[in-house]
Amino acid sequence: TGAHLPMMTQRGSARVTSSAMTRYRQTAAAVSAETGMMQYETGSGELLVEMNFGDLEGRPISEIWHEFSTTRQAWERGETELAWPGLGGESPRDVAERGMAGLLGPDLLGMPTDADVDWLVVVCHGRFNKIVLSQMLGLGLHRCNDILQDNTCYNVIDFEIETQTFHEVALNCIDHLPRELQRAELTKSCLLYTSPSPRDS
Repeated sequence: TGAHLPMMTQRGSARVTSSAMTRYRQTAAAVSAETGMMQYETGSGELLVEMNFGDLEGRPISEIWHEFSTTRQAWERGETELAWPGLGGESPRDVAERGMAGLLGPDLLGMPTDADVDWLVVVCHGRFNKIVLSQMLGLGLHRCNDILQDNTCYNVIDFEIETQTFHEVALNCIDHLPRELQRAELTKSCLLYTSPSPRDS
């Protein structure tokens, strides 16, 4: 487990839940088994699923690079209402609205203040995380691509109930991975972060 996870189990009550998608429910089960956190099914799980990429869903990046890069460039210009092309394709604004509604739902961050829960672990998706974190932390949806989210990383965010505000504690933590995998993930992150975007080319 990562540096922050023992703190969650040793200081107060912790629960783990996830997006409604099967692999993420399985990951939540693995976290529960490893840490002893109680796993539960949230009624908001469908609101926490990955962004819908419309016609680009499931296609190799080499086939869709033009649509992918021009859409991301538009988001960076502030056109965050622009959705991926095709049926069901979502925009960052769409994902932020449903994602925040899900996270603030009555069995997640909106649960009664007398509930015996100090920590919530919510297993979600990479692009979903980038968008929701940019909204939570006040960065602006146009900067969602600036947030790194490596495979199996975790983020720690404080939520103040009274002010309904979020504060970053740690982002993109991979200290729970074996050292050789950490190096691989960091290399990938560096390559992703420094690759020129269409705006820069």
